[in-house]
Amino acid sequence: MCYQTPDNKYPFMARQFIPRIRLWMALCSIVFVFCHPEFLIGAEKYYYYLHISSFRSTRNADKDAKRLYRKGYDTVVRHERVGDKGFWYRVYIGPFTSLQEAKIKRNELRRTKLVDYAAIRKEKTLIRRELPKKPEVPERREEVEREKPTKEIPLPPPKVPAEVPEIPERPLEEKEPEVPTPPVAVRKPVKPPPEITIKPIKKEREFRWEGAGRNMPQGRISVEYRHSYRDIETELEKRKEITSGGITDVSLSSADRKGFHTSFHMDGLRFRVGLARSLEVFADVSAAHKEFSDFSSAYGGGLRVNLFEVTRGALRGLYGAVQGEYMAGKLNYEYTSPDSSKWEKDADWKELSAKGELGLARSRIGGYAGVVYLNYQEDAERKLMPTSTSFAFQDELEQKGFGVYGGLDIRLTSSFFLNIEGQAISQESIIGALEYHF
Repeated sequence: MCYQTPDNKYPFMARQFIPRIRLWMALCSIVFVFCHPEFLIGAEKYYYYLHISSFRSTRNADKDAKRLYRKGYDTVVRHERVGDKGFWYRVYIGPFTSLQEAKIKRNELRRTKLVDYAAIRKEKTLIRRELPKKPEVPERREEVEREKPTKEIPLPPPKVPAEVPEIPERPLEEKEPEVPTPPVAVRKPVKPPPEITIKPIKKEREFRWEGAGRNMPQGRISVEYRHSYRDIETELEKRKEITSGGITDVSLSSADRKGFHTSFHMDGLRFRVGLARSLEVFADVSAAHKEFSDFSSAYGGGLRVNLFEVTRGALRGLYGAVQGEYMAGKLNYEYTSPDSSKWEKDADWKELSAKGELGLARSRIGGYAGVVYLNYQEDAERKLMPTSTSFAFQDELEQKGFGVYGGLDIRLTSSFFLNIEGQAISQESIIGALEYHF
């Protein structure tokens, strides 16, 4: 029951609910204002794209965009002006609705190594494909020939039209006969063709050797730094003994002829030139030494011919080649014999080698192996130290025979190559080389 007192303007029940009603009305007004479509539409919206690459020609830009599209990314190409560099075709991936989504896609592209560059770009509108406008060609104005004065020709008299018979009017009540309309053929609805999903083509990432086998390509040159260690077991062919009394020949038994080792290091440069796709020549300039002291000169050269190469099928990259090489140089160093005597060795050496090689140059790492024939000759003079004594030996040493060798060619970059090679039987040697192709 509601009643009103002289001191109060509203009844008792009204004084309880009116404050609540006012609070609810204020909340509803706030929700209405902030949730109104016009308020929501008024908020500025941005789109995020990943800038992948830029090209001068539209053909290269479309090719890069199709490559990424086959990997499952939405791409778009736009023709833009880049500062003072002129117009470029830029390839974008997107759009993305948030910056976080764009960062996730950029990390994914970097992780899979699909792109080398990816920059996030913020746009207010969607990027559409834009092509450059064709230049306007001014219309060719044909010269209007001036009218030449012509002789006046009299016109024939006008013909009088023949009388046309009048057609009697039809009464209004008569109607034209209705022509039956042919039936309209109802076509059956055609089902849309099934959607064709294009699977990305997996490209085999491999390294293609430019020349035939391991040969230099025609017209190309390279510079190679080589370090090698060699140990050759030679046989003593002749020996002469030099004393103060003169020079005498020393008779040698079969046991005296064996057990002579020649070991030394060589550091130098090799220059390679490709004369043809299957033919190259090379030259060596080196320094021979025992233990990074008493450097002596060494030089040489040779040629290499590729015999065959398989270009198709499962054995693609298999090749066969032959190589001939000549080297010569000097050696000068000191050593201690087994009986603790100190000697000084001064030698001139030369060698001739022929190699037959079979290898596979297909991937980033190429391997090869073969047989080598070595003919090594050395003329050495051994002096007993101290140098005040006149006792010395003049020796002729030689090594002939077949051996085996093998190695690896590793491509470090597009121009740098690493080569590791080893030989056995005829000589024990190991070679390491770093080569740069121009």
